[in-house]
Amino acid sequence: MRIITGTKRGMKLYAPRGGKVRPTADRVKESVFSILSGCIEGAQALDLFSGSANLALESFSRGAQAVVAVDDNPESIKCMKLNVQKAQASARIQIYRKDALKAIEFLFEKQRRFDLVFCDPPYNMGWPERVLQQIKKYNILAKDGIIVVEYSRHENFLLPGDFFLLRTQRYGETMVAFIKCEKCD
Repeated sequence: MRIITGTKRGMKLYAPRGGKVRPTADRVKESVFSILSGCIEGAQALDLFSGSANLALESFSRGAQAVVAVDDNPESIKCMKLNVQKAQASARIQIYRKDALKAIEFLFEKQRRFDLVFCDPPYNMGWPERVLQQIKKYNILAKDGIIVVEYSRHENFLLPGDFFLLRTQRYGETMVAFIKCEKCD
């Protein structure tokens, strides 16, 4: 696992031990960031279920102004801190040990809004719908913001009301949805 491009191109990332984390594959990450290429520079980004901070650090490397990385796994938090320190990104990446749904409420209370939200939860557990509902409830998506959701192709993922699909991509067993919200702003 590495940072693909930008100021930290080629930097290898530490991965959490224990097999509880499923990092986004480099080819998936490369494709996602290619699709988002015009949206990253200067963006406020949120990486939910961050794991190693893989997507957070890729966003940072490509010019995101500020990034928040969230995970509730203690091993992931240790790994995220090591990776952020290695990338010398502490000034622009904040790390929170929180459940994703509670983190959204917490960030709302801090009056944070995001241009990009990455959601790469454990597969087949209903997380995408719950996260989208929480994003809508707490209105943390900036106007014209994009939510990128990674999920299993076997998962029955339905968009809640007010959300619409920009596009989906399939990478073997992995699906990636690019989503906007009609009433978020």
